[in-house]
Amino acid sequence: MKRRVTITEMAEHLGKSRQAVSAQARKRGIKRGRDGMYDSAALLRASAAGDQMDMRRLAGELPAEMKGGGKVDLLVQKTREQIRKLKADADTAEHHLARLRGEVMPVEEYRARCGAIAQAFRRGVDVWIKTTSAEVGDPEIKRRLEDARRKTYAAIRAEAES
Repeated sequence: MKRRVTITEMAEHLGKSRQAVSAQARKRGIKRGRDGMYDSAALLRASAAGDQMDMRRLAGELPAEMKGGGKVDLLVQKTREQIRKLKADADTAEHHLARLRGEVMPVEEYRARCGAIAQAFRRGVDVWIKTTSAEVGDPEIKRRLEDARRKTYAAIRAEAES
Protein backbone atom coordinates (compact mmCIF):
# COMPACT_ATOMS: atom_id res chain seq x y z
CA MET A 1 0.00 0.00 0.00
CA LYS A 2 1.40 3.38 -0.96
CA ARG A 3 1.60 5.97 1.78
CA ARG A 4 0.05 9.30 0.89
CA VAL A 5 1.41 12.53 2.37
CA THR A 6 1.05 16.27 1.95
CA ILE A 7 3.90 18.47 0.76
CA THR A 8 4.08 19.98 4.25
CA GLU A 9 4.47 16.57 5.92
CA MET A 10 7.23 15.55 3.51
CA ALA A 11 9.00 18.90 3.90
CA GLU A 12 9.00 18.51 7.70
CA HIS A 13 10.29 14.94 7.39
CA LEU A 14 13.11 15.93 5.04
CA GLY A 15 13.96 19.16 6.87
CA LYS A 16 13.35 21.24 3.75
CA SER A 17 11.01 24.06 2.94
CA ARG A 18 7.57 23.30 1.57
CA GLN A 19 8.43 25.35 -1.51
CA ALA A 20 11.59 23.32 -2.19
CA VAL A 21 9.74 19.99 -1.99
CA SER A 22 6.91 21.37 -4.12
CA ALA A 23 9.35 22.66 -6.75
CA GLN A 24 11.12 19.28 -6.93
CA ALA A 25 7.77 17.54 -7.33
CA ARG A 26 6.78 19.91 -10.16
CA LYS A 27 10.16 19.49 -11.91
CA ARG A 28 9.73 15.70 -11.83
CA GLY A 29 6.09 15.82 -12.97
CA ILE A 30 4.63 14.40 -9.76
CA LYS A 31 0.95 15.25 -9.62
CA ARG A 32 -1.20 15.70 -6.56
CA GLY A 33 -3.95 13.10 -6.26
CA ARG A 34 -7.64 13.85 -6.06
CA ASP A 35 -7.35 13.62 -2.29
CA GLY A 36 -4.81 16.47 -2.31
CA MET A 37 -2.02 14.11 -1.27
CA TYR A 38 1.15 12.85 -2.94
CA ASP A 39 2.78 9.43 -3.10
CA SER A 40 5.52 9.56 -0.44
CA ALA A 41 7.90 7.29 -2.39
CA ALA A 42 7.64 9.52 -5.47
CA LEU A 43 8.34 12.63 -3.39
CA LEU A 44 11.37 10.96 -1.77
CA ARG A 45 12.73 9.98 -5.18
CA ALA A 46 12.19 13.54 -6.42
CA SER A 47 13.93 14.94 -3.35
CA ALA A 48 16.91 12.59 -3.75
CA ALA A 49 17.17 13.42 -7.46
CA GLY A 50 16.95 17.14 -6.67
CA ASP A 51 19.69 16.79 -4.05
CA GLN A 52 21.93 15.03 -6.55
CA MET A 53 21.37 17.81 -9.10
CA ASP A 54 22.20 20.41 -6.44
CA MET A 55 25.44 18.55 -5.62
CA ARG A 56 26.44 18.55 -9.29
CA ARG A 57 25.64 22.24 -9.59
CA LEU A 58 27.64 23.10 -6.47
CA ALA A 59 30.57 20.93 -7.49
CA GLY A 60 30.84 22.77 -10.81
CA GLU A 61 30.36 26.21 -9.29
CA LEU A 62 34.04 27.14 -9.19
CA PRO A 63 35.90 27.80 -12.44
CA ALA A 64 39.09 25.75 -12.86
CA GLU A 65 41.26 28.87 -13.26
CA MET A 66 40.53 30.08 -9.71
CA LYS A 67 43.50 29.19 -7.54
CA GLY A 68 43.46 29.80 -3.81
CA GLY A 69 43.01 33.06 -1.98
CA GLY A 70 41.04 33.86 1.16
CA LYS A 71 37.59 34.33 -0.37
CA VAL A 72 38.04 31.46 -2.79
CA ASP A 73 39.17 29.10 0.00
CA LEU A 74 36.10 30.04 2.02
CA LEU A 75 33.89 29.46 -0.99
CA VAL A 76 35.52 26.08 -1.63
CA GLN A 77 35.07 25.08 2.01
CA LYS A 78 31.44 26.23 2.04
CA THR A 79 30.74 24.38 -1.22
CA ARG A 80 32.30 21.17 0.12
CA GLU A 81 30.22 21.42 3.29
CA GLN A 82 27.09 21.94 1.22
CA ILE A 83 27.97 18.90 -0.91
CA ARG A 84 28.51 16.77 2.21
CA LYS A 85 25.17 17.89 3.62
CA LEU A 86 23.37 17.22 0.35
CA LYS A 87 24.90 13.75 0.13
CA ALA A 88 23.80 13.01 3.69
CA ASP A 89 20.29 14.28 2.91
CA ALA A 90 20.15 12.10 -0.23
CA ASP A 91 21.32 9.06 1.74
CA THR A 92 18.69 9.73 4.40
CA ALA A 93 15.96 10.04 1.75
CA GLU A 94 17.09 6.79 0.06
CA HIS A 95 17.14 4.99 3.43
CA HIS A 96 13.66 6.26 4.25
CA LEU A 97 12.41 5.14 0.84
CA ALA A 98 13.90 1.68 1.41
CA ARG A 99 12.12 1.50 4.79
CA LEU A 100 8.83 2.50 3.15
CA ARG A 101 9.32 -0.25 0.58
CA GLY A 102 10.05 -2.76 3.34
CA GLU A 103 13.62 -3.33 2.16
CA VAL A 104 15.15 -2.31 5.49
CA MET A 105 14.37 -3.92 8.84
CA PRO A 106 15.00 -2.28 12.23
CA VAL A 107 17.72 -4.00 14.29
CA GLU A 108 15.30 -4.85 17.10
CA GLU A 109 12.94 -6.60 14.67
CA TYR A 110 15.86 -8.48 13.07
CA ARG A 111 17.07 -9.71 16.45
CA ALA A 112 13.56 -10.74 17.48
CA ARG A 113 13.11 -12.72 14.26
CA CYS A 114 16.50 -14.40 14.66
CA GLY A 115 15.59 -15.29 18.24
CA ALA A 116 12.30 -16.80 17.10
CA ILE A 117 14.09 -18.81 14.41
CA ALA A 118 16.63 -20.03 16.96
CA GLN A 119 13.86 -21.07 19.38
CA ALA A 120 12.00 -22.94 16.63
CA PHE A 121 15.26 -24.63 15.64
CA ARG A 122 15.95 -25.64 19.22
CA ARG A 123 12.46 -27.08 19.76
CA GLY A 124 12.65 -29.06 16.51
CA VAL A 125 16.09 -30.42 17.25
CA ASP A 126 15.08 -31.31 20.83
CA VAL A 127 12.21 -33.40 19.53
CA TRP A 128 14.50 -35.03 16.97
CA ILE A 129 17.15 -35.82 19.62
CA LYS A 130 14.58 -37.39 21.96
CA THR A 131 13.08 -39.47 19.17
CA THR A 132 16.44 -40.60 17.79
CA SER A 133 18.03 -41.40 21.16
CA ALA A 134 14.90 -43.34 22.24
CA GLU A 135 15.05 -45.43 19.05
CA VAL A 136 18.81 -46.05 19.25
CA GLY A 137 19.02 -46.32 23.04
CA ASP A 138 22.68 -45.25 23.22
CA PRO A 139 23.31 -42.45 25.80
CA GLU A 140 26.57 -41.47 24.05
CA ILE A 141 24.70 -40.63 20.84
CA LYS A 142 22.19 -38.56 22.81
CA ARG A 143 25.03 -36.67 24.55
CA ARG A 144 26.79 -35.95 21.24
CA LEU A 145 23.57 -34.76 19.58
CA GLU A 146 22.77 -32.45 22.51
CA ASP A 147 26.33 -31.10 22.44
CA ALA A 148 26.05 -30.36 18.70
CA ARG A 149 22.67 -28.69 19.31
CA ARG A 150 24.12 -26.48 22.07
CA LYS A 151 27.02 -25.35 19.87
CA THR A 152 24.76 -24.62 16.91
CA TYR A 153 22.23 -22.76 19.04
CA ALA A 154 25.02 -20.68 20.64
CA ALA A 155 26.35 -19.77 17.17
CA ILE A 156 22.87 -18.70 16.02
CA ARG A 157 22.37 -16.55 19.14
CA ALA A 158 25.82 -14.97 18.77
CA GLU A 159 25.06 -14.11 15.13
CA ALA A 160 21.70 -12.57 16.06
CA GLU A 161 23.30 -10.40 18.74
CA SER A 162 26.10 -9.09 16.53
